[in-house]
Amino acid sequence: MMSRPSAEPVLSLAILMLCALYSGCDSESQSVHIVAEDFRFTPDAIHLAGSRPIHLTLFNQGREFHEFESPLLSDPSVVIESVTLAGEARTLDHLRIAPGQRLEVLFRAPSGTYLFYCKVRGHSGMEGTFIVE
Repeated sequence: MMSRPSAEPVLSLAILMLCALYSGCDSESQSVHIVAEDFRFTPDAIHLAGSRPIHLTLFNQGREFHEFESPLLSDPSVVIESVTLAGEARTLDHLRIAPGQRLEVLFRAPSGTYLFYCKVRGHSGMEGTFIVE
């Protein structure tokens, strides 16, 4: 009786090709998704590996404007590779995020614990922590 060839090599090749097409499979970077709501960040505690690039996405799902701030992003030892707000390239100055807008930041960070928060007056308590190990 003849044995059938295994489909595993073909399946493995297909997975590798899909990963090459979609950056979500990029084994080098790690993705972090934060949702800004009225008046909290979800999640509010984020653990990261400092040895790998970090792709941060913050989506304003709330009804209010929010201003995202973190000493992590102003630390001179952090390497900021790109910043986009609502699909447009930006600098880290004054990141005012309208309802329905998305902020994306690609960066590398050293180990440490860093606070992030909303700078809008009256949004005190809207904060979280990055823990980079």
